[in-house]
Amino acid sequence: MSRLIVWQPNPGPQTDFLTRPEFEVLYGGAAGGGKSDALVAEALRQVTFKRYRAILFRRTNNELQELIDRSKQIYPAVDSQARWSEQKREWTFRSGAVIRFRYLEHIRDETRYQGHEYQYLGFDELTHFREDQYLYLLSRCRTSDPALRCYVRASTNPGGLGHAWVMSRFILSTDYGAKTYIDPVTQLGRFFVPAKVADNPKIDPDYIRRLMLLPELQQKMLLEGDWNAFEGQTFSEWNREAHVVEPYQLPRDWPRWRAMDWGFAKPYCVLWFTCDFDGQIICYRELYGWTGKPDEGVRETPIEVARRIKEIEQKAGESYVFGLADPAIWGNSGQAALSIGDQFAAEGVYFQKAQNDRLAGKQQIHQRLRGWGYGTDTWKPGIVFFSCCRNIIRTLPSLPADPRNPEDIDTTVEDHPYDTLRYGLMHRPWAPVVEKEEKIDAYERARRRRRKETTNSWMGA
Repeated sequence: MSRLIVWQPNPGPQTDFLTRPEFEVLYGGAAGGGKSDALVAEALRQVTFKRYRAILFRRTNNELQELIDRSKQIYPAVDSQARWSEQKREWTFRSGAVIRFRYLEHIRDETRYQGHEYQYLGFDELTHFREDQYLYLLSRCRTSDPALRCYVRASTNPGGLGHAWVMSRFILSTDYGAKTYIDPVTQLGRFFVPAKVADNPKIDPDYIRRLMLLPELQQKMLLEGDWNAFEGQTFSEWNREAHVVEPYQLPRDWPRWRAMDWGFAKPYCVLWFTCDFDGQIICYRELYGWTGKPDEGVRETPIEVARRIKEIEQKAGESYVFGLADPAIWGNSGQAALSIGDQFAAEGVYFQKAQNDRLAGKQQIHQRLRGWGYGTDTWKPGIVFFSCCRNIIRTLPSLPADPRNPEDIDTTVEDHPYDTLRYGLMHRPWAPVVEKEEKIDAYERARRRRRKETTNSWMGA
């Protein structure tokens, strides 16, 4: 007897998403890959268990209706006794299992689920949510029935207010879906399944053609699923393949300097820089004081951080590194007898006041990322980052513009590495190649002259 197939996953990424064993899996990238459909269908997996509870989220009520409409097409065909409650916005199945549909539009909406217990959590368009909302709801994924499996699934396109944290949590941690990430604390797995438009054989060809009419940036997001390009991105010049390099041995005679953005309850950031003879800046080391939780610092004192910096530099054989920091650290904080800057100096780690012009610093980053010959075959970036500088690499490409001031970045996001980079680049402002050739440093001229005079004297000239 033939079986009625109500819904069947497409071969490839959609099937992979539904068969992954990890606790958290994100299905993300291009539009039209069947991501929302997979979330709705996956919620049915354990509906034969009476105590099974599942919940699917969208950011707003209007967006949630799309998931509900799709569930009305699938769920009654799976269980003819399934009943939908418009008031409660939930399905109840013949077994007693329940699947709920909810939205999280306002701050603290997630706290309404305190004490709830769900074995399946689904998030559609995850980048529309804040990280603290997502992490809080992970604690609701639990069960007292050993027969039930607990897991979380999400789908999304690039972009949105949560682009940075989603990219960090799922895309970068899994090397763009090449490996499973195991959380060192919980030992739970995390995985990313990339989505492309071509993955869905049922997609309307005209839909793909319409996507091809979009501006280049939106095509990269929705047609190619490019996580390094998104609408509202401040530094669209970013090119991971060119701007991130593997560490290499730096010549000892290259100039070294460091920059710091201080934080105690918030993260602090220290970046180390050098510069080659062509004027390209290399950001070669990073120290980031955070707990791994959104915008949460490790609460280390200035003395503790100063000793860490000193230990790092001594171990590297760096006898003197010029330092720059946010001018605010020289203002007395609370009842402290010494300012934060003075406490660093007392430990032998010295900083000077950085140039803190936000717009000028932002332009320095733009210009350095563009480098020389931008858009040509001979292009060379004006700055590169060693791959060990993970947090500036993680946050810089994802910084959105300030919606009230497009000339600046949104300061409500994780901007500590960005501020540190500004301080570091303002120490050695960008100059076009022609200007650099015309304005050779006076010290360099004198050094060359002295070398020539010494050589002539030795040769008896």
